[in-house]
Amino acid sequence: QGDKKAQCLALTIPVLHYVNKKQFKQVEEAVERIKEVSRKNGYLQYYYFGCSNVINQHINQGRTLLALQESMKMKEQAMADNYPYGIATCLRIMGNIYVTRRSPKEALERYQEALEYSQKYVTDQDLAFLYRSISKQLHALRRYEEALQAAEQGIACAKTYKNKAACMQQKCEMLYALDRNEDFLNYYAFCVKDREEHNSNDRPNEWIVLKMKYYIYTAQYDKACLLY
Repeated sequence: QGDKKAQCLALTIPVLHYVNKKQFKQVEEAVERIKEVSRKNGYLQYYYFGCSNVINQHINQGRTLLALQESMKMKEQAMADNYPYGIATCLRIMGNIYVTRRSPKEALERYQEALEYSQKYVTDQDLAFLYRSISKQLHALRRYEEALQAAEQGIACAKTYKNKAACMQQKCEMLYALDRNEDFLNYYAFCVKDREEHNSNDRPNEWIVLKMKYYIYTAQYDKACLLY
């Protein structure tokens, strides 16, 4: 049994290699192989790993309609397999597709559906990233108080530092959007200290934007200009 799982795990390597090289045709070929072997060996998590990577490639290349069509097929297959992880993953990916299509209302609905489903059926997953995604779409819809609440829920449930820090950053963004100036300044300082303590450089572009907001608010315009 261990050999069967190892066989599936080994087949993730060419998928990730071709994804990093942006060689889409080879990605599709590698995914077909891992889907075939994983289903035969009974390790469906690798089947849906393959599906996800193909859809993400479509998203990255701007083929969002095709990505949406493939995600619907993925969801139908996951439901036929009665495989909760595949269903939850597909709902999250649909949210990502709608984000790319600049449809925050639809993206929010898919992320909320993914969250509710995962809370019932995929309880071992770290759901912080879903709360952050929900918060970002609420932000886009100018529902700032709800967005702040979602970010705080993500912080509270995070199982990894990376996901917790991402939600902390989102909370900082929402305090700024809400014009809670003193809270923003205090929490920004807290987040900067936390990143330094963990030697973290995750999401550097998003932090540059947040840092510019901080410099502008504190009238450090020269420093803000240097970040453009």
